[in-house]
Amino acid sequence: MNSVLRISSPLSEPWMGWTMLFLLLCFAIINSREKDLFRSFFHGFMTQMERNYGDSAPDVITAVTMHIFKVGVLAFVAYAGMNVGGEFSLVGYGIVVACVVGIVLLKRLVIRVMVFVFELHRRAVLPMDFYNRLWLLLCIVLYPLMLVLVYFDAMMLLRIFTYILLGVYLVLLIVKCSRTCLVKPMSIVYIFLYVLTVEVLPIVSMIGVMNKMICS
Repeated sequence: MNSVLRISSPLSEPWMGWTMLFLLLCFAIINSREKDLFRSFFHGFMTQMERNYGDSAPDVITAVTMHIFKVGVLAFVAYAGMNVGGEFSLVGYGIVVACVVGIVLLKRLVIRVMVFVFELHRRAVLPMDFYNRLWLLLCIVLYPLMLVLVYFDAMMLLRIFTYILLGVYLVLLIVKCSRTCLVKPMSIVYIFLYVLTVEVLPIVSMIGVMNKMICS
C-alpha cells in the first residue's frame, strides 16, 4: 500500500499551535504588567515634550517578554506569508527568527551610532520608547489577524494586511519624528533619510533575503 504524503502547512504542523500558545502567554504577561500600554502609547504620540519617561520604563522581565513577542510574531507572519507550497518546518521558522533578530540588532546599532554622533541623547529617549511600543502594538494587531487568516489559509490576504500595517507604522513613525525632531526646514531631509535608511531599507532587505531563503 502506497503511503500518503502529509502536506506541510501552518495548520498541519503541531509546533505551530505550541508556538502560538507561547506567544499568547507572552502577551498575557505583557498585558498584566503594562496595564496602561495603549494609553501611554497615544499620550506619547500626541505629546511634543522631550521629558524623560525613564520612571515608566518596563522592567527586565517585561522588556524581554516584549522582545520575544515582537520577534516571534513578526517571524511567523513573514514565514507563513512567504512560504508558498514549501515545507513549513520549525527549523525554517528558527532561521526566520534569526533573520529578524539580526535585522533588529543592526537597526539598534545604527540608531545608537546616530545618537552618539549627533548627540541626541535627550531627544532620543521618548522616540525610542514610542518606537518600541509602536512595534509592540503592530504585533498585537497582527497576532489575531494572523491566526484567523492562517486558519482560512488566506496567505495572500495575510501578506496584503501586513504590508498595509507596515505602511501605517511608517506613517506614524514619520509623524512622531516630525513632531519631536522638526526644528528647522533641513530637519525634513534628515527625517526622510532616517526613515529610508534605518526603516525602509532593512525591511525591504529582510523581505528579500527571507523570500530567497524560504522559496529556494
